[in-house]
Amino acid sequence: QRQIWIRVSYGYGACFYLEMGVANPVLSKVNMGKAIAYAIDRGQFVATVLQNSSKPATSLTPAAVNGLNSAFPEEVGELFPPAGDADKAKEYLDTALSELGMTAEEASAELSMITDDTDTATKIGAFIKEQLNSKLGIDITIESMPFKSRIERMQNKDFDIVFAGWSPDYNDPNTFLDIFVSTGGNNHTHYASETYDKLVTDAAAELDAEARMGIFYQIEQLIAE
Repeated sequence: QRQIWIRVSYGYGACFYLEMGVANPVLSKVNMGKAIAYAIDRGQFVATVLQNSSKPATSLTPAAVNGLNSAFPEEVGELFPPAGDADKAKEYLDTALSELGMTAEEASAELSMITDDTDTATKIGAFIKEQLNSKLGIDITIESMPFKSRIERMQNKDFDIVFAGWSPDYNDPNTFLDIFVSTGGNNHTHYASETYDKLVTDAAAELDAEARMGIFYQIEQLIAE
């Protein structure tokens, strides 16, 4: 009797992202957040840093999570370009700096990113630093620390930028889209939006599947914005 083994690969549904502490005056400007989002080449990040089967994120909710009829990101659409967009990033930066009355150098002095002290985390920090420097002329400081220290800093909302992630507890967009409610224990960013909170509450009360998913599309788009 022969045994035949079949190797199967699958995505486990995690999404990794930059959390930005909007209590920081520089990061409080939506245009600065957009500049950072558009500056980063996610495809290059996967290819050169992770070097695995990860896929560039084009939304917060990953493809492992179901939408109404297909994968949720397919239904909500591509909200972030996988390769970034350096020209748009620079436009957003110029607007943010004008709003702040700052130069790129002055903004850089107000920005740091905390990471773990592992080899992979060090590479991630270096990649983000290089992308922001080369695309925006923003030179952030990288603070490496043990995992427990990084978690404590996040829980205390004591950071400017941090590379964070979330794995789903169940196969539904809500497992990602309720993270940033204003009173949520996993919202480390100081972000608070009455509109966001109401949409999450409305989705929880909506019994019609299509209408409920429509609310999730709105939440995902609001996060991207």
